[in-house]
Amino acid sequence: MGDIKSRVRSLKDFGGRRAVPRHLRRCARAGEIDELLEFAATLHTLGPRLGLQRRDIIDGMEAVLQALAYTPSLECAAAALTLLERFPETSWPPQRLALHLSAGQTRERCLELIERAGDELGAAQAEALACWIHERILRHDDMSNETCSISLRELLRARGHPLACLPLARLASEVALREFLPHVTATSSGYSSPFGYDGADLNPPPAPRCRAREVEAPAELSAAIRWWSAPSNGTIEARAFVVDAGAEVDLPLLASLPLQCTEDARAMRLRPLPCARALALLFAAACNGGAYTRGVGPGWARLYAWRSLGALIDAPPDAPPEAVEALAQTARLFAWDIHSPWFARVAWDLALVATRDRGDETLLTVLAASDTD
Repeated sequence: MGDIKSRVRSLKDFGGRRAVPRHLRRCARAGEIDELLEFAATLHTLGPRLGLQRRDIIDGMEAVLQALAYTPSLECAAAALTLLERFPETSWPPQRLALHLSAGQTRERCLELIERAGDELGAAQAEALACWIHERILRHDDMSNETCSISLRELLRARGHPLACLPLARLASEVALREFLPHVTATSSGYSSPFGYDGADLNPPPAPRCRAREVEAPAELSAAIRWWSAPSNGTIEARAFVVDAGAEVDLPLLASLPLQCTEDARAMRLRPLPCARALALLFAAACNGGAYTRGVGPGWARLYAWRSLGALIDAPPDAPPEAVEALAQTARLFAWDIHSPWFARVAWDLALVATRDRGDETLLTVLAASDTD
């Protein structure tokens, strides 16, 4: 206990912050799981009395979780999940632990974790493993025939968890999502971004052709893009309008809409967008976040991307991804490039337009967002 207490105290110092993670990794490799768990417990019970700030405790927990997640061992992976449930306020969020487990543990080991725990999984543990499953799915790993995956989804469904609605195999529109999955190691992380100006020429804004009536925008329209706003610096505009059935969706029509994102626009361009590409843009925004936000990781991003896409194309709010994908075949989707002061034009700009006929009228939805550092 004395050695553990002194190591916890040393997290206040630069030397300790370097030495303690090395010691924790050695413990994990040696299978000394109890010492790691005791270190985490001491960090929380005695840390404040030993002069540690909250940031020191969070950094110490990160060192413990990294040591466990990146040591290939069923016991280490299980211990990481134990800490997630025991100390939720200072542990990684479930979706972040899922990313590191995916990088540090094998597929078979994580499936064994699910099988071993069964219905005894705590809420945070079940969410972390569900996020892990959906990351594997988006990396082209079919989980639809894995008994463990099916049982975990049923457990989530019984608990009313939102991730329970996601399919256990990737859909056709999800093939390209793999390109925007984050890449993590014990010491670094990165991701590819689909956003930013592509250098193509834009046209001067046309004369407006006003024949649109604004209606209430679906609540989930901005679900995938919300992390570009608070706590980051971005702005979001999510609007819906009704136009005549069969109306041509072109720049004169769009220029007539009373949108903030087009005020003082100097140029714009409209391009047809496949459903899969629209989904990929929404997924990348949710998964990796904006200028000052991490995003929510692959599992939740998969859910929010489908929710935003469903709202864009006028799908029922509770429509599962399979139904949204089918309905998208009856809608028209566009990427709308706008050069206006509203867009920061740094690395996080997005404007999507969708239309779907409703009998004698057409619903037109617009989702625009921009963030900056």
